[in-house]
Amino acid sequence: MKPLRILVTDAHTTAGLGAVRSLGRAGHSVIAGYAIDMNECASSWSRYCSAYLRYPNPDYHQFKFRDWVRDQASQGAFDVLLPVTESSIVGVAAVRSQIPTGVLPILPSDAALEYTLSKFLSTRMALSLGIECPPTVFIFDGQTSVQSDNCLLDLHFPIVIKTDNHLNSEGTYEKGRTFIAADVDEANRILDKVIHLGTRIIAQEFIPGSGTGAFLLRFGGKIYLKFAHRRLHEVPYSGGWSSFRESCVDNEVVSLGERILEGIGYEGLAMVEFRRAAKNGKPYFLEINGRLWGSIALALHSGVDFPRALIECYQNGCPAINEGSYRPGIRCRNIFPGEVGYLLSIIRAKPSKGVNPPPSKIVAFTEFVLLSLNLTVRHDYFWWSDPLPGLYQAIRAATRLTKKIFKKATSKMKELEEERTLAKVKSQHMLKCTRPNYFDGSLKRLMFVCYGNICRSPFAEYYLQSKLRELSLTEPTVTSAGFHPRTGRTTPACIAMLVAEIGIDLTKHRSRVVTKDQLVAADAIFVMDRRNYRELVTQFPWANDKTYFLGLFADNDQMEIEDPYDMDKEHARNCFQQVIESVDGLLRRVLPYVQPATEFDKRPQSSQPNLAAQTWTNI
Repeated sequence: MKPLRILVTDAHTTAGLGAVRSLGRAGHSVIAGYAIDMNECASSWSRYCSAYLRYPNPDYHQFKFRDWVRDQASQGAFDVLLPVTESSIVGVAAVRSQIPTGVLPILPSDAALEYTLSKFLSTRMALSLGIECPPTVFIFDGQTSVQSDNCLLDLHFPIVIKTDNHLNSEGTYEKGRTFIAADVDEANRILDKVIHLGTRIIAQEFIPGSGTGAFLLRFGGKIYLKFAHRRLHEVPYSGGWSSFRESCVDNEVVSLGERILEGIGYEGLAMVEFRRAAKNGKPYFLEINGRLWGSIALALHSGVDFPRALIECYQNGCPAINEGSYRPGIRCRNIFPGEVGYLLSIIRAKPSKGVNPPPSKIVAFTEFVLLSLNLTVRHDYFWWSDPLPGLYQAIRAATRLTKKIFKKATSKMKELEEERTLAKVKSQHMLKCTRPNYFDGSLKRLMFVCYGNICRSPFAEYYLQSKLRELSLTEPTVTSAGFHPRTGRTTPACIAMLVAEIGIDLTKHRSRVVTKDQLVAADAIFVMDRRNYRELVTQFPWANDKTYFLGLFADNDQMEIEDPYDMDKEHARNCFQQVIESVDGLLRRVLPYVQPATEFDKRPQSSQPNLAAQTWTNI
């Protein structure tokens, strides 16, 4: 087989590392690719990695990533391009027709991708083929509601609500999310939050049991390699990605997986995921992963080399090795973050949603220790034949754990110190309220700050601007910013629709990051909570003297205004009502600085603005 220069994207993932190891030991020159904004990854330490390339993160900069792929392919940087994650696959698929003929992108057809990237469509396909799925309601197809508002009543709770992956207009590839709802009210709150994403949504009954998967290489309409595993641990423990799994012979799920791939005309590598019910052992279809999977190390440890066989199919029309037997009972772990996350999910478990009850904490911890000492258990990262990625990951994990322990040890002291500081801030506010003038100097420029600058601070900015327009005032000028490192983010659709009820339009707002120049220019800075305050005075301590808690101006005991980002509609509305009352209170104290009191007092009573705290319903 002719050696090739193969770029494996997303080399920071375990799937990427598995591909680097597989293709490198097959004699290819493997280039590990990972995003510019990521730390060095374990794959770059592999003996099988010949070089690495950095690129714009396809999760956040999809269009820049596509430009990068075109440019690198045109320059002949590689012979084969193997994208690993969904966001990379979507980016490469979008430009596959623009890649020079001398470069081979390896990914499914556009028609097959429709199903592998959508739980909505793949579930429909499975049902049409007579394959058992959890009882499902197809809620939203991305454009219109498919079912009536009371469709969830057809399901037995708890249920799982799933959204599909989707690409937004800003070039951010939003991964699908999964929510567990214990009852109808909780399900409706979740749907209120996600229905405005504009992506497909399904709801399914939760099936207590364990995960299992069929792993297949299909090429030219023929299955060449088969493999199956069952999940022993998942993150979180109630169901998620596998942190500990075991090879097994499961002809039933493999046969079902073959039927699904044939039904969608799939070519390439795929994992078809099922869940075996604890009650009757029946496998229920969950999804198709049309890519290299995170547990690829288990297949490699068991002697089934999927990445190598995939490249051979494209080179020679078929792999050098056909379907063969593999050793069942091989177990493989992902210690960090996998097994650590599994253990933490048990320790933190609140088994109130009707899902699988968590194992005993003592039993889980004992098992963690014993498995760590068991030399027969294989690992995702550490291989004796290629030890450096595992050592790098262990050092990285130990460093992160040490930092976490140190942070935990000092957090209590910081909390006590912070409480004293906040009490002092509150007492200073109360003292200033007794003075004729609250502020000491000019108030020509005001600035609101929160974490993301997509909910609270832009709402405060736009709301205050609307009140100033009512008063025909051109000062003070108002702006907002946040600490989230990404700029240009949009306000969540559900939040934008909520505040639109009172005439505030946030649909055109794009997030900004706090800068020194903005803070220097501001005469007063208003934060929403202690996290904002902490970040502000830590990064810009000189701004402390002109920084205030907006919530204090509502003249109640609620000093902080919570972030409504993950709240249901009613709680989010309460947060924005608190912002309204706080901004109204602030405006009463700002007016004397921008308009002489005598002129204001001389206005006819009917023309004086109503600056009393307003409610959501009467704005």
